Amino acid sequence: MKRTQIACNVIVGLFLFLLSSCYVPPADQKMDDVEKLSCLLVLPATAAVDSSDKMHQAEAQELKNGTEFMDTALADEFRINENIIMVNDAMLNQYSPAIEGGRFGAIKAVSQQLGCNTVLLTTVHRFKQREGSEMAVDTPASASFDLKMLDTKEGHVIWSTSFSETQEALLDNLFTLKKTEKRGLRWISVEELAGQGLKERLEKCPYL
Repeated sequence: MKRTQIACNVIVGLFLFLLSSCYVPPADQKMDDVEKLSCLLVLPATAAVDSSDKMHQAEAQELKNGTEFMDTALADEFRINENIIMVNDAMLNQYSPAIEGGRFGAIKAVSQQLGCNTVLLTTVHRFKQREGSEMAVDTPASASFDLKMLDTKEGHVIWSTSFSETQEALLDNLFTLKKTEKRGLRWISVEELAGQGLKERLEKCPYL
């Protein structure tokens, strides 16, 4: 009887040990260095363009529209946060000719001048406007972008996320029910689609 009890205790103890050693903190849990962040630089959004691809003028214009929209949307999201600084290309270009390290070298120079140790990079992969109206479409809105936060000292990625969605009708995909409740029974514009995706992703960032 005692041997059985001892064996059970050993098994339970081993199980608890393995359970604790396999523990992984949740993805949205803040890391220890969050409090060490001074301020955040937000760079202008860029378009994801492969130089080997022949991009039609219409596609290039879509991505340009996407980067311009993301710049405006990010500025709106961060307008009341004093620890977030919007950086334009002119600020980066004034450093690029005089320093080594290319674009990241310019980022480091600006960050040192402004006292920031992190930077947010936005890349737009797709920004297609709906074709049709709110009630009926030939082609729904579709957007895709990435967000990456880097430390400006070493360039390490400390947080990243992505968004990619093409709006679907509720009857085509019942998993869109929650989104339909928020958007209503209508086809939204690409600006609304990307804007909602941006807000949702930023709300999950442990550094903001």
